Amino acid sequence: MRRILYLLALLSPVLIAGCTSESGKIHDKVEAILDDIIADGYTYDIDKYENWDSTYYVKPDNVAANKVYANEVPYFKKGINYEPFAEGDKLIYVSVKYKIRQADSSDTTTINCQQTFYMDKELKGIVCVKEN
Repeated sequence: MRRILYLLALLSPVLIAGCTSESGKIHDKVEAILDDIIADGYTYDIDKYENWDSTYYVKPDNVAANKVYANEVPYFKKGINYEPFAEGDKLIYVSVKYKIRQADSSDTTTINCQQTFYMDKELKGIVCVKEN
C-alpha cells in the first residue's frame, strides 16, 4: 500500500503538468482563433476560460446553425475559414468569456461575450462557434 501511495505522489506532478500543458495549448489555439475571426477595428480581452472537454455528439445541423450565427455577429469577420466536420468526429470545445471593444474609437463601450469554440481534435482550427 505504501508503494502505491509513494508512486501516486511521484506521478501526481507529471499528471498535473500534462493537463496544464494541454489546457495551455487549447487556450493558445482559442487566442489564435479569436485573432483570426475578430473583425478589423475591434480588440478583445479574455476574462476566463471555462470547461474544456471533447465530444463526439455534435450534429451537422447544429454546426450549420452555428456558422449562420457567426456570420451575423457584427464583430466577427465574414467568410471565416472552418475545418471540415462530419458527424461523429471528435471535437475539442472550450467556453470563453471575453470583452470586445472598438479599437480606434472614442467609444469605450465594451461588449461582454461568452461563447463556446469547437475545434477539430488536432486543434488545426475552428469547426464552429456557439453563443452561450
